[in-house]
Amino acid sequence: MGSIPRIRSTQPPSQPRSGFSMVEIALVVLIIAMIAAVASPRYLESRNHFHAEAAAARVAADLYHARQNAKTKGTTQSVDFTPASHTYTLTGMNDIDHPTQPFTVDLTTLSSPATIVSVSFGSGGTGTTIVFDMYGRPDYGGNVVIASGGQQRTIVVNAQTGKISIQP
Repeated sequence: MGSIPRIRSTQPPSQPRSGFSMVEIALVVLIIAMIAAVASPRYLESRNHFHAEAAAARVAADLYHARQNAKTKGTTQSVDFTPASHTYTLTGMNDIDHPTQPFTVDLTTLSSPATIVSVSFGSGGTGTTIVFDMYGRPDYGGNVVIASGGQQRTIVVNAQTGKISIQP
């Protein structure tokens, strides 16, 4: 008897499949989720820090603007804070971008939103208005505390010099 001839396959020998198994994909997704869980609080803290810094810089710049306006015009210039609505107004001044409107800033609507925690001007430290005289000196020193998330910044106006600074 003769031998049975072997039939040769025209297909190449099978190679291992390339790709990832479901277990490998699940592990990668789990690792990414763990990294995100660790990074999220730091990201939020960093964002709140930036918002508080930017809002404090805005308040300090506007106080400086009011002080300079008083010196330039040789008159008094007041800044009225309204903590309940998180706004302040540079009395008698018009908005730079909208000249027909009063110069009022709402901290909650800025690109870096924040809130007013407290304002303390005046002899008893309970006033919400500061007035710069024609030399740029404030009637009383005091401070404004603003916050974004858990981050707070204090804007301080020196009673003798009128110098405005930001403290952490």
